[in-house]
Amino acid sequence: MDFSRQDDDRWRRMAERISDVTGGILICIDQFEEIFTFDHEQKVLEDIFAALSSIADPSDSLARLVFIIRADFYGSSSKFPWLADVITKNQVLVGPMSRTELHKAITEPALHSNLRLDEDLVEAVLEEVGTTSSTLPLVSHAMAESWKLPRGNRLTIENYRASGGVAGAITQTAETLFCESFDAEEQQAARRLFLRLISPGQGVPDTRRPYAIADFTAGENQSVMSNVMDAMVDARLLTVDREII
Repeated sequence: MDFSRQDDDRWRRMAERISDVTGGILICIDQFEEIFTFDHEQKVLEDIFAALSSIADPSDSLARLVFIIRADFYGSSSKFPWLADVITKNQVLVGPMSRTELHKAITEPALHSNLRLDEDLVEAVLEEVGTTSSTLPLVSHAMAESWKLPRGNRLTIENYRASGGVAGAITQTAETLFCESFDAEEQQAARRLFLRLISPGQGVPDTRRPYAIADFTAGENQSVMSNVMDAMVDARLLTVDREII
């Protein structure tokens, strides 16, 4: 996607056309901190922020931007005046889910699907999660793995524990896939894949690094890497959005 400065008007006109049809447009960008994990030069980032500014800043604009960004990337954001200014004036701090909110996140999807949950299962999840932040994806995976086990129309505490629970479900899924489904060549490909998907933190937690699928397959046995990617997507260990992992 070209965000060069000469295209600022194009991005603004595109947003205006959408707004004319819909009455307004809301652009929500999750995991916005990942923009800093690409090997972008300073000018490229400045051009991206200029394009975003051209969409949202005009006084008559019907476009609104929402950035979801990790707080430990505020330092990186502060290097760009426009981004620092909009964050300073409009930030909303999102803390960890409360026990009540997490209880609803666990029970309501099951209720909508006419499933029953053991009450001790719900309590076990709540106790394991505690007040730790960023646990919802782990809870989601643990629930999904529990559901795969024999259950009738119930999610049971026995299946939850067998899946590995919140702390161990993803590890158990990954180890099973890696050790039991991948041959030696696929295991090596999986190692290379995940090492390239991490941007090591410098005094902050590591960050997921998006990667173009085409860049992965270059210099690789394409069938092997494709098999590895497909298996990881099926196991909910990897997400693919169009051409980006």
